[in-house]
Amino acid sequence: MTSNRNPVHYMQHPTNIALVLTPIDTSATGNPTLPLGLICNTDTPYASGEQIEISAPKQAPEMSIRGEIAWCRSTGAGHQVGVAFNKSDELYKIRMLEQLCHIEEYRRTHPSRNHPEKQGAALEWIEKFAAHFPTDGL
Repeated sequence: MTSNRNPVHYMQHPTNIALVLTPIDTSATGNPTLPLGLICNTDTPYASGEQIEISAPKQAPEMSIRGEIAWCRSTGAGHQVGVAFNKSDELYKIRMLEQLCHIEEYRRTHPSRNHPEKQGAALEWIEKFAAHFPTDGL
């Protein structure tokens, strides 16, 4: 998927939810980059064009998503990367994973007296934010 095009829009991953980025050895597919990507923080610098696998073991232990580093920049505390996707099924999976991560962040930062359990926080997040969650490229 080596492409000079970056996604038009990015989802910002919550900083307090751990993602695991694992470099993978795979050849580029040449497919065009979809318009929605992911921004996340990492301790590791990555090269533009590097293929990675993304997972969030605590939120979705069985899920992994393949993407490509669109860009990487140094921050004071590590690095921030933009990840591009070239397959709609991978973009769909990262969007679902990101919703799980945002729901978990919401649960941690907005304890609800009406819905103290995890499912209640999820329903509350969906009601407030799901309609505004990015769908570009799907």
